[in-house]
Amino acid sequence: MLLVLLACGQPETEAASVQAVPVEVVTVGLSPFSEPIEANGVLRADNQVTVLSEASGRVSGLPVAVGEEVQRGAPLVRLESGRQAIGVQAAEATLAKAEAVQAQARAQLDRAMALEGDLSQAQLDDARLASQVAAADVLAAEANLASARRQLADMSVRAPFAGTLTRRIVDLGQVISAGTPVANLADTSALQVDIGLPWALARSLSVGDSAEIHTDAGVLSGHVGTIAPELDRATGAVPVEILVEPGDALPNASATVLLETGSREALVLPRDATSERFGQASVFVVSDGVASLRAVELGATSGDEVEVTDGLSAGEIVVTVGGDSLREGSPVLVVD
Repeated sequence: MLLVLLACGQPETEAASVQAVPVEVVTVGLSPFSEPIEANGVLRADNQVTVLSEASGRVSGLPVAVGEEVQRGAPLVRLESGRQAIGVQAAEATLAKAEAVQAQARAQLDRAMALEGDLSQAQLDDARLASQVAAADVLAAEANLASARRQLADMSVRAPFAGTLTRRIVDLGQVISAGTPVANLADTSALQVDIGLPWALARSLSVGDSAEIHTDAGVLSGHVGTIAPELDRATGAVPVEILVEPGDALPNASATVLLETGSREALVLPRDATSERFGQASVFVVSDGVASLRAVELGATSGDEVEVTDGLSAGEIVVTVGGDSLREGSPVLVVD
């Protein structure tokens, strides 16, 4: 009989010796809390274009590799330009001849003016007309030379601004016509994200407000560049331009933009302090060394913090670390 009583009493001895679970806690209180605005967009270069050829011809040179940075005016594509070079030489010769004729006509006019008393009015008029015709021929030759030089220059498609060649569209030996796209150029030193926000949110922003831009490559900093004074007719949203500070990102990357809208007083907890059981958010509240499971209602999140809208009061103590080892009524040992 004694053995049976001892056996029956053993669980009570084990229950009395339950070890307290070490936990870290936080005292709930009102804290400044800012709810960020979140919007999705795509990074794009502040200045990006598809460069077109202004001339027709066969591609003879591709001096820039994709991904290479170029300065404004650097050649991106070269076309065969032998005929255009000959055209410039011919135009230069024509101008030189016209200038020589003009010089001769001026000299004859000067002589005629000096002999004005010995020449008839018709002879003087002929000299003046010859000089004027020679001057006009020089102007025409200069225009032809300028046109020939422009045609020669157009055989090199040049960068309209400093940037990075992001795509090459033509191949060596390809015959293209005027207006053919040959390359994509982007100024990747200045990126931006265009987003659209409801008017109720957009009006809480100001130009210069800071922003976080999250991409697969990491987090970038930025700020609000412009806020459009009208709604986009297609989306009904206010277009907002986010300027991105230089960082490890490329144009056309997907981005999530977080914008701060000012702070308010709220009950705030670390997100790690909350858990979800059967679709209900809950926390462990510590009182007199014992943990009790408490259902709570959560609001907005900001970074690693979450707003508690119902279920807790200021001054209560909530477990932040160690909750996975707790059950209802577990004794706890608060550690730093």
